[in-house]
Amino acid sequence: METRAVAAGPHHIFATARGTYAGAPLTGEMAGGTILAVGDAGQGWPVQLELENGTTRATLNGTITDPLTLAGADLRLVLTGPDMRFLTPLTGVPIPSTPAFRVAGKLSYADRRFRFTEMEGLVGRSDLRGTVTIAPSRTRPDVTMDLQSRQVDLADLAGFIGGNPGRGRPIRDDTPRTGRVLPNAPVNLPLFRAADVHARFRAARIIGADSPFGTLDVTLELIGGVLTLKPLRGGIGAGAVVLTATLTPREDGQLHAAADFELQGLNIAHIMSSLGGEGGGALNGRARLEGIGRSTAQLLARGTGGLSLRTAGGNLSAFSVDLAGLRLGNAILSGLGLPSRTNLECFVADFALAGGVLNARTLLLDTSDAVLIGTGRIHLDEERLDLRLNSQAKNFTIASIPAELAVRGRLSNPSVQLVASESAGIFSFLPIIELGIGDDPRCRASLERMGRTPANRQPARARQ
Repeated sequence: METRAVAAGPHHIFATARGTYAGAPLTGEMAGGTILAVGDAGQGWPVQLELENGTTRATLNGTITDPLTLAGADLRLVLTGPDMRFLTPLTGVPIPSTPAFRVAGKLSYADRRFRFTEMEGLVGRSDLRGTVTIAPSRTRPDVTMDLQSRQVDLADLAGFIGGNPGRGRPIRDDTPRTGRVLPNAPVNLPLFRAADVHARFRAARIIGADSPFGTLDVTLELIGGVLTLKPLRGGIGAGAVVLTATLTPREDGQLHAAADFELQGLNIAHIMSSLGGEGGGALNGRARLEGIGRSTAQLLARGTGGLSLRTAGGNLSAFSVDLAGLRLGNAILSGLGLPSRTNLECFVADFALAGGVLNARTLLLDTSDAVLIGTGRIHLDEERLDLRLNSQAKNFTIASIPAELAVRGRLSNPSVQLVASESAGIFSFLPIIELGIGDDPRCRASLERMGRTPANRQPARARQ
């Protein structure tokens, strides 16, 4: 640190820094006001700072009324770099991996809190604006964030679920090698305990043709290492996906998860178009998961709970259906002899989850051409399918002999095979199935047309 002469007036303070911080090279250059002006409340003390820590760069320009206490700061801060996770050691705020970023805003300090306001910038293809407040602490900082985006590419947020952020990269590096679909990256528990966080994020528009979501609204709290989503809401047309969850770290390095997932009137046409297919109708459902593990895959493989989906009305196309890489739609509908496009009268799927295995309690698909009943299970621990689908045509033709399909194999590479039909007796089970169809008259009519619903018995109400 030294004083240097300037073009006019007394000498000003200049400082340089060289070294390492958080395992990365650090360089800094600062230019300030005069020594005599330090602490002079009558005028702002000027400061210019350029700091580089590894590949992250920060510039700070403005004035401070009292540099010794950081009071009266009127500063503009600009942060740039290839990944926001490199800001974690500089800010004390736990930040997952992101694409390249540039954010700028006003930095101030008062009441023992740093405030980054009027913030605007870009993270990958997503814009970002809002306010961040940090209260430093010897144990862990307390962070409050209120962030908004006009448009967001969900690929930029992949780091928040343990994946690789940005376009042109696989979300997981080990998928081709392991053949597994469910994320198996361990949760970073030290990151959970790095700070207490209160955050709200709203995205007005989701970009990307492969995204079913139109909007996103997330409220979360991270207190003492316990993460609570309350809730995460993704808008899909007039419907929504709503997730509430609590993740609690355990002393053995695992997480205890309790989550509820709700589908509220999702437009099937909107979802299918983003997946490369066609369809219509509205999908509703619920899921519940409780489990212990170090990753998403382990939580599901050891989890308990259930999954229930239902829709009535609409239509399906057997062509170009691609659900997360599982090209089953065309194979199943074509294997059962259904036309390329069929009207959907009723669909109900009700699975119980125990020990990482989804057991089908009810699996019914009633179309304008046939009725399908499914049995079997999905092993999430092994990522293996073991399902049977039986069909019965509504109008008899030479090709309307009951058919049975076996859906087997890994989630990443399933197979659909026509097997010897044993479906003659399975349709007699329909009267005792407790369908989660609520009071929708279309699903009730699906059973009444088959003469399988006793007149004195009402279908069970939807499972909650």
